[in-house]
Amino acid sequence: DADDAATAASADGSEVDGSSVAEVSDAESYPKLPMVVDPDVVFGRNNAYRKPVKFFDQGVDGVLAADQVYVSKTPCAFAATKLTLKAGESATVTTVYGRSSSKALFDSDIKNVVGKVGFVAKKQKQAAALTTRLTEKVAMKSGVPIFDMYVRQQYLDNLLRGGYPEVLGDDDEPKIFHTFSRIHGDLERDYNYFQIDACFFSMGPGNFRDVNQNRRCDVFQEPKVGTFNVNMFASFLQADGYNPLTVASAFFIMPDAVIPPEEAGAVNTTSVAAMAKAATPVAKQVASEVAESALDQAVIATLLSNTNGFRPGDVFIAMDLHDVKLSVSKPEFIDKVTAAANLLPSAQFAATQNGFNADHWTYHLDLVETYLSIFPDSEQDFLFGPSGHAAFFMSPVTLIPRSKGRYVMAPKLGPRQYNFIKADPEKVAAMAKAGKGEPTSYSWQRTAGKAAKASSSSRKLFADKDEDKKEDKKKGDDDQGDDKGDDDSDDSVALGEVFTVSQYTKLLMLAVSKFTIMDPAGLGVEYEGGKPGWNDAMNGLCGLFGSGMPEAYEALRIFQFLAAKAEQFPTANVAIPEEMDALMLETTHFLNELESKVISDFGYWDGVRTAVEEYREATRITFTGKTTTWTNFMLIPFLKRCIKKMEAGAQKSLELGKEMLGNDVAPCFWYFEVEKFEVLREKDEMGRHWVKPLSFTPKAVPLFLEGPVRQMKTLKSKAEVKAVYENVKASTLRDKVLKMYKISESLDGMSFELGRMLAFAPGWLENESIWLHMEYKFYLEMLRGGLYDELFEELKTGLIAFQDPETYGRSPLECSSFLASSAHPDKSIVGQGYLARLSGSTAEFLSMWNLM
Repeated sequence: DADDAATAASADGSEVDGSSVAEVSDAESYPKLPMVVDPDVVFGRNNAYRKPVKFFDQGVDGVLAADQVYVSKTPCAFAATKLTLKAGESATVTTVYGRSSSKALFDSDIKNVVGKVGFVAKKQKQAAALTTRLTEKVAMKSGVPIFDMYVRQQYLDNLLRGGYPEVLGDDDEPKIFHTFSRIHGDLERDYNYFQIDACFFSMGPGNFRDVNQNRRCDVFQEPKVGTFNVNMFASFLQADGYNPLTVASAFFIMPDAVIPPEEAGAVNTTSVAAMAKAATPVAKQVASEVAESALDQAVIATLLSNTNGFRPGDVFIAMDLHDVKLSVSKPEFIDKVTAAANLLPSAQFAATQNGFNADHWTYHLDLVETYLSIFPDSEQDFLFGPSGHAAFFMSPVTLIPRSKGRYVMAPKLGPRQYNFIKADPEKVAAMAKAGKGEPTSYSWQRTAGKAAKASSSSRKLFADKDEDKKEDKKKGDDDQGDDKGDDDSDDSVALGEVFTVSQYTKLLMLAVSKFTIMDPAGLGVEYEGGKPGWNDAMNGLCGLFGSGMPEAYEALRIFQFLAAKAEQFPTANVAIPEEMDALMLETTHFLNELESKVISDFGYWDGVRTAVEEYREATRITFTGKTTTWTNFMLIPFLKRCIKKMEAGAQKSLELGKEMLGNDVAPCFWYFEVEKFEVLREKDEMGRHWVKPLSFTPKAVPLFLEGPVRQMKTLKSKAEVKAVYENVKASTLRDKVLKMYKISESLDGMSFELGRMLAFAPGWLENESIWLHMEYKFYLEMLRGGLYDELFEELKTGLIAFQDPETYGRSPLECSSFLASSAHPDKSIVGQGYLARLSGSTAEFLSMWNLM
């Protein structure tokens, strides 16, 4: 098994040593059964492998007597034996599959262990005990046993997607390391690059939205998680409000690490011993406390001195390769190591990330609120003090401005938005420069160094359209980067220190970044990043100048939160980066002009979008490091103006939706037709002329359940929530056969330009099916809104634990991505669950469970 071999031709002629293994035995006495690895002796020339022709013709004896060929064909792994059982007798056949980094390791260490009598039974007990331990935090006993089991299974499935927070280090300063998580959770999504490392503390990378959502309740079940999740995800948000796609495992690094990673990972014990002289003092001290042999101490110290950091599993694998003997237990060892090291988060702008999802950030306030519900006494320090400080992730791409070819003339279609992001060599250069000095923080945005700041002092942050607009605010300077800049002569990549802000400021910047990209009608947040929200089957909506009400409701929710905290702490100071301060002032200017009817909705949109693009250019590589101080008392009027405009947009959306769709349910998505436009001379890489839109007309997309679900999160009274619930229940979103709720109503008549979901049959996938995580979100908002009687009535038919297994088609303890709804033309599959059981539905259920 060439685990690391590439399929492409290359000049690398090295041998790949690796093994995939399978052993089968009769469990009663553990004799090893003869293996068949040549599929031809079982199937003959039936290359479809649907019928074992030779086995049927010749039986077990014939298969085992055949000459097997072990090369130039893909092997199989069958075992053959004959058993005679009397009435009432039973026999157990055990199969063990696995992998080994080398055949030598398999022969010397693995084969004899797995072949021992009782090994499999022991492992089965250990697996059951592990599952019990992991889910003990949600153990309960109600009058419905299947519900109790369902709760445990939901918690288990949730951690397989979001990770299980292991508490390492010492009790005074615990370090949180998430184990078990992997992209989308499981192998049922065969389109993903699935990775789960075979080591202690194993885990793999996941998507930002998935991991954020599924860690929402971490702090409920393990309070020692503290601010780890909320600060990490806040730091992954960029200056423009977007984020990287991939969240990897956090890693550890010694505070004084100096050894290059290629040397720290060396397997030659002689060179490791020699390099131990360069190991860091902290690593040497830890090594002296966990091993007695000088050579073992040298190996450990060198491994821990890796400047790229390490994860616990990496260290254990390396120590096994070096045959290191510890003088303490493995748990004690890893606690000592992690207590001495710094814990750093890790994310990646994936190579396949060809845009930014519109909704990933919408789960962040959930993390804030769950943290504060457990630590209310830390609220002021967390929001305005150092405990909630967050950095800014830096990605190697930049959003394309409107004036640089974002909009183009599509042949036979008209104006479209097809160009979203572009590679940014200057940003890449800045990231590389940062990496030379601090490899672990290359992705964090920094302040400008001395050389860059000398040139930026004359840089116009924003055009000053109203000289009087700054007079009502007191200014204060706080420069994070004055004397720490790099004197490099290249101004474009002169860097200072990593720039951070308070949690309150980060939330404010996030909300403003979404408020300022609302669509031309002031309804939803534009899908200008090239990707819609979680429903990526609506991929075409971005090209149609689409916008989403879910993101608008979530931005409104953040403004509501910020305003409430500003009133709760009126004298608290908020340090705002001067670039964001300028954007807020520009936004205020255009709000004034809109309210006094000096400009139209389009004029407001055009002016604010220009201000946003200037802000993005100003923060594209660095922040100046200077901040402006606002008191919350001064900030409240700005927040309330934003809330007022967003609430007016939500009301306008309801009114237009009723006019276009004929009901009182909140629309979810809008697309815009360009009524007037100017075709420009410039062309994009595909030869399409650039376009300058001059006016837009909004068009409503048929109802999606997410619209009213997100709307419910912004409502203030039980009566308002109940009215939304009753409207949804009376609408075509309710499946009257299943008594559940569909992801959407009928999409008949919509253009295929909207997205690939139009290619799905009604009732299937993202087209009118029962999309479980969205239905569970609906139930959660009913619970939050106080609709207890209505909720428990809905759960009788909507909760998977109470589904008929014959209809559902799988265990009622596990979720599915979706259920085929009654809209599907094949009525025999209505109510059956399909695709991955690990999804956001587990997070929504656990939120309900914790509230209950």
